[in-house]
Amino acid sequence: MAAHKATVSITASVLPDDMKVSVGGTIEYDLNDGAGDACKWISYANDIDSSSEAPIVADIGYLQGVIGDTTPTRTAAGDSIEFIVIKHSGFQADGTTVSTDNMYFNFTNSVAADGTDGDFTLEPGDVWWGRPSSSTPASDFTAIAASNDIKLLVYAVLDDLS
Repeated sequence: MAAHKATVSITASVLPDDMKVSVGGTIEYDLNDGAGDACKWISYANDIDSSSEAPIVADIGYLQGVIGDTTPTRTAAGDSIEFIVIKHSGFQADGTTVSTDNMYFNFTNSVAADGTDGDFTLEPGDVWWGRPSSSTPASDFTAIAASNDIKLLVYAVLDDLS
């Protein structure tokens, strides 16, 4: 994989056993093909608790910077999500206690809540990826843990609008 590309491969076996079908595919996201002109990677772990919150917070340092830049850029709530991969680590916020709690999330600028219409669910160990519309601000991405804190792993490309 090149430095500015991400590859996601999926294979699924679906339907009842007597009708089993395999479905699969691969997508490639090229950072240089994004809608914005200042697309940058972030990678970090965040603690999601039982109150709805934004998993991509302001002031996370972007991974690539300009050589000699003494003031590297950082995320802002209005930066747009271009590509994202998230993983429920399977652990609570301390990173060592096993978690059996689900995490719920959405991209609709509303409050994520356990079982709310429109929320996606991540069980421990689950991975989700997507390419939201290029105008989806990071602040619209909200998540909540069912009860105990969850360690969420976030890998994303944002259009740095600052």
